Amino acid sequence: MNKIKLLSAEQAIKIAAGEVVERPANIIKECVENSIDAGATKITIIVHQAGKKLIKIIDNGSGMSPDDAQLSVAQYATSKITTVEDLESITTFGFRGEALASINAVSNLTLTTKRAEDQTGTQIIWNFGTLQSQSLQTSPTGTTLEITDLFNNIPARQKFLKKDETEWRAIVTLFQAFCLDYRTIHFQLYDENKLHFNCPAIVTIIDRAAQLFDTQLQEKGLELVHLENKLCHVSGFISNSTYYRYDRNQIFLFVNQRWVKNIDLTKAIMRGYAGTLPPQKYPAAIIFISIDPQQVDVNIHPKKEEIKFLHPKKVEQVLEQSIKATLESYCTAQIATPKTYDAFYPLQDDHRTVASMQPAPFSFLDQPFMHHAISNIKHPSITTSSKLSTNPIESDHFNKQTINIPDVAIHAFEKTLEENKTQEVIQDKQHHLVTQQHTYTIIGQYKKTYILFEKNNNLIFVDQHAAHERILYEQFKNNFQSIATIQLIFPEFIKLSAQDIMIIAPYLNTLQEHGITAEIFSDTQLLIQATPIHLKNQLLQETIQQIIGWITEIHDEHHDRILHILHEKIHAKMACSAAIKAGDNLNIQQMEQLLHDLTKIEHRFSCPHGRPTFFVQPIDYIEKQFKRDYSQKAEQFYDFL
Repeated sequence: MNKIKLLSAEQAIKIAAGEVVERPANIIKECVENSIDAGATKITIIVHQAGKKLIKIIDNGSGMSPDDAQLSVAQYATSKITTVEDLESITTFGFRGEALASINAVSNLTLTTKRAEDQTGTQIIWNFGTLQSQSLQTSPTGTTLEITDLFNNIPARQKFLKKDETEWRAIVTLFQAFCLDYRTIHFQLYDENKLHFNCPAIVTIIDRAAQLFDTQLQEKGLELVHLENKLCHVSGFISNSTYYRYDRNQIFLFVNQRWVKNIDLTKAIMRGYAGTLPPQKYPAAIIFISIDPQQVDVNIHPKKEEIKFLHPKKVEQVLEQSIKATLESYCTAQIATPKTYDAFYPLQDDHRTVASMQPAPFSFLDQPFMHHAISNIKHPSITTSSKLSTNPIESDHFNKQTINIPDVAIHAFEKTLEENKTQEVIQDKQHHLVTQQHTYTIIGQYKKTYILFEKNNNLIFVDQHAAHERILYEQFKNNFQSIATIQLIFPEFIKLSAQDIMIIAPYLNTLQEHGITAEIFSDTQLLIQATPIHLKNQLLQETIQQIIGWITEIHDEHHDRILHILHEKIHAKMACSAAIKAGDNLNIQQMEQLLHDLTKIEHRFSCPHGRPTFFVQPIDYIEKQFKRDYSQKAEQFYDFL
């Protein structure tokens, strides 16, 4: 018996469908592209259960005759090409004749269509590739495709569909790409009979982006500067340096009016922004590249999502330089026409009250630290600080000014100075006892950033921010259910896109666990009623946007795994916000407490973001730098940890 067998046509088409149809978004893409090719000026997309139960595409395009309607689902049937050579200059979308055939093979498909010159339309119903009925149907000019029960005949493929939230996000991103690419078409997107996006035809790309994402883009969007070159034409818009996202969801690339995914072009965009955005932040960028069709291959991917340039590096260079030129032009314009203000804006009252007064786990930083400020006093006129702070973790980069102080005040300051020196002597003695107990000696603070101490013939450098960040992270991780919160007297409204609201909605309980009390106020607004005390100095808008960015960037379908990653990232953000910073002055007791706490936690060798908390300089290395012969081998520091 032969081992190699020919598959039946029915089985072959099911397997071939996997190359084109992996998820509902793929179906929508193929069908909408056909609607665009048919000249539609309005396209409505309706989905139920993120497209798993129902996908319905309604357009007002040219429609089809009864014969063409029946032939449209046949494999390799197309009106776009006749020979393979036509692929070199193809400009339309549905040119391979596989889409409807593949969709028809894995779903129930109902096609209703009518041409303008026909009196009645045609309706054809298929059941997983088998023709059920064909009849005349009253309908408007255009085509309606109704696809139900996706993959019901292939359970093995159906189980690989992702969660509804994930499939919906893929549909929304695709919808946004179509809206950006075709501004003269009116697009609508419904989910469970609810209208989520209504985007009438519009003139400018910036206005279209404002429809879809954020109205700020109308003010912060910049039209891309076109640089003359012989290879391609690059146009579109980018956001200025004051607008940024925590994910790449507002970066769209189009090549010859086809939305594509190309990591190298995305990297070129980020290189264009080099030095203008905060780390790990992303701009909005809607980029259109027009190039000779013979210079690009759009048929290297079954779903036509990827492309290949004949000269990719040259295209990337043009894009990068165009973005740099646009940002430089914007900066030059800002400098040339500075804004003027009639008056200073008054400070707003802080509307927060402490709802939970439990002590913070790092109270050792709350000791007064006045002796540094007092030590600046001189007689008869003194140079002092215009900002004397009792907060030991505030930076003391003083703004110097000379003022005259009466003798009575000088004597009072001198008395205070003497008392402070006495207190320092007591503190030094206490420090000596403690260091004897722990067998290490604190040398001091370097650049108000690094703690230096000596132990077992080693010189150790500790990054005070990274170390404190790790300490707080471990405390938050182990005790996050008792995090102190601040109740807002006036709840804060966070404006988001409808897509962002849907992304964060399933995770409101997770936010509550971390002290962020939030609820959905409307399709585009989130209401915040409380925030963790450790995030009190953070902008809530940015915090929520960052959390949404994390959720979007987590490529994992397991809900528990997503929650675990979110816990880690929120704890890390809280720790970073609450930790002492580089430039903060620490006294001996604070440094010692920091080192003591560092020895009591896990994963003490790095901060939550992966930066090392310390490094060791052995004595033998130091002696070698001075050409000394140090025969005693340096002892290991790690026993301290």
